[in-house]
Amino acid sequence: MSKKYIAVIVNNETGETRQSKQKAYDNDIDIESLEYMWGEGNWSCDCNRHLEFERVKKRYYNPDDIDCGDVKYSVPHLIVDGENIQIDDSKVGAVG
Repeated sequence: MSKKYIAVIVNNETGETRQSKQKAYDNDIDIESLEYMWGEGNWSCDCNRHLEFERVKKRYYNPDDIDCGDVKYSVPHLIVDGENIQIDDSKVGAVG
């Protein structure tokens, strides 16, 4: 496996989807760790997902501009070596 993967991030208010290119911290991707980080860990909250969503368009924001929560953004899946790894597609469309 490679060290790179893509996080598919959805803005649940607008329905807009962006693909954020990511790098694994270790030499190889650990699928279980990625599932945890994006599903329940640090990257599961709206503030961090908003950061990644905006970075795709080379935009940056003040972290105080968004409340931390878990419904504004969703990551239905990650793309690792061409394979979709399901994360939290039940949140898609949760707001709005």
